[in-house]
Amino acid sequence: MNRTGQAVNFGYVPTSNPQQVTFISQGVPLADIHYEDPGAAVESDTFSVTADGNYWVAAEHGGANLSDVFARLDNFMVEALQEAPMPSLSLTDNDGNPITSGIEAEPGTPFMLCLSPDSAPAENMDLELSIDGDGSPHFSDFTTTPLTFLAGTADSICFELSPASDTTTGTYTFKFEHGNDIVMEFQVVVEPCSVAGPDQTICAGESVQLGTGNLTEPTGVDYCYVWEPSTGLDNPGSSMPNASPLETTAYTVYVTSSEGDVICVDEVTVFVNQIEIQNGTIPEICAGEMVTISVNPIGQGPFSYTWETGENTASIDVSPEFGKSYLVAITDESTSCSKIKEVQVTVYQGPNIDIVSVYPSICVPDPNLPGLQPEESGRVLEGGLQELV
Repeated sequence: MNRTGQAVNFGYVPTSNPQQVTFISQGVPLADIHYEDPGAAVESDTFSVTADGNYWVAAEHGGANLSDVFARLDNFMVEALQEAPMPSLSLTDNDGNPITSGIEAEPGTPFMLCLSPDSAPAENMDLELSIDGDGSPHFSDFTTTPLTFLAGTADSICFELSPASDTTTGTYTFKFEHGNDIVMEFQVVVEPCSVAGPDQTICAGESVQLGTGNLTEPTGVDYCYVWEPSTGLDNPGSSMPNASPLETTAYTVYVTSSEGDVICVDEVTVFVNQIEIQNGTIPEICAGEMVTISVNPIGQGPFSYTWETGENTASIDVSPEFGKSYLVAITDESTSCSKIKEVQVTVYQGPNIDIVSVYPSICVPDPNLPGLQPEESGRVLEGGLQELV
């Protein structure tokens, strides 16, 4: 094998099976081989065995016009060494709080985790983060990065997990692997995003704040909010608007990134409790008469009443003056909602009548005057009237 331009391949074989050759360097020119120190000038390679034993270092040559040549150059002893123990690892959140159970996450909301060794590794320790097979399609937006703990240091390494906005609700298992060994597993529980907040109940005329404001925006990304319908909202583009609907309304909030990607869609319902009062006929009375007035509320009940007169019954007796109306506050005890109702009464005044008396003009004789008698002193006037003098 001394021909110019020839080359050999270096490999090793176990003595138990001389035919099992593993190449570690191929195509090494003969000019670079020093037989007194075989392979000294050859770039080394790394290989591993699983047991102690005698192993051959072999050289193989094959050429266009030559049959393959297999030659043993040396033999040596290989000892299988015990690997340095791997430090124990602990998982914490970004604030350093230990994670002992499932990690709660929302679709489209990134979060930070930190991995810490309890001691410095003797050599560099590379960990590969992966997700269980069934979960991978749901986490296409997750950031998975190999983590390397440097030999001699016990520094923590933090990494970000960012679930996709359309991640399916469920529990997903992540694992850290070192070589073929799983050194840690943890679970992420994905729940629907809750940016709209819980359902609310108000009385008619009241206001309530919607939204949670807890959707974390990644660095350099702004989220946009749109609430629909906008009826009763003071700011439909706010993350936490105030709502004053007149009737029960379901609001949907759409959260998008500044790039237009849908981050989250959530819904909240504002239930409006209100008291309806049936309108009855307006009573009509004459001035000075007494009438019974009442209200008929519709709702869950029971109801309580407070009239401006101080009475607390559903109906009261009144003798109103002209143009008088009465206010009553009605409270639904089941919802604590109140409503004020005005009850009117039509009062008719009697007619204005002037009575004028007309008296006839007559003369009456004075009986004290001597010689005058009524029958003698009268004279007949026109029309048959008799004037007495």
